[in-house]
Amino acid sequence: MCWVGGPGMWVPIGAMFSFIEVLPLVLLILEAMHQHDLIRRHQEFKYGLVYTYIIGAAFWNFVGAGVFGGGTLNAPLINYYEHGTFLTLNHPHTSLFGAFGLLGIGLIYFCLRYAAADRARFSDPLGLWAFWLYNAGLVLWIALNFFPLGWPHSMRSTNMVWPMRGALNFTTRHCCGSGCVSLAMSPLPRPLC
Repeated sequence: MCWVGGPGMWVPIGAMFSFIEVLPLVLLILEAMHQHDLIRRHQEFKYGLVYTYIIGAAFWNFVGAGVFGGGTLNAPLINYYEHGTFLTLNHPHTSLFGAFGLLGIGLIYFCLRYAAADRARFSDPLGLWAFWLYNAGLVLWIALNFFPLGWPHSMRSTNMVWPMRGALNFTTRHCCGSGCVSLAMSPLPRPLC
């Protein structure tokens, strides 16, 4: 979380590699889409729900790791002021939800579909409802929690010294009362002013 004094050349190199880390994922998804089209031309594709979850996982991993991570957070000037604030939480929550959450659920649906085979009727609509509700929940989580608390926290951190920028310190000193919608809706107790 703090600068260790390494050579300055590693900051832009690290930012560049962090930004392009999603490139292999994009290439794999393009290949998966191509293979999906090939299979559908020759036979019925029984794993449409699994495919939906895999594409959703790739999307959220790209948004979390590529946009919120490498695209915004790793630019050195932005990283200096934003790192350790509530706005940083967009990066791990969206990328991990994509990389492991939706991918894990897709794997479960794949195993269930394979186990059922042709012996049992397998219906996809409930799984599609779950997919869209998971995605809507994540969008609402970002829009109603991380951004409303993260933007003021990041703006305030530009005017404060490093020890005063901690997330807990910010919420207990500067985010009490009606200005903190996110904490008011949280199941955690509100900070005392």
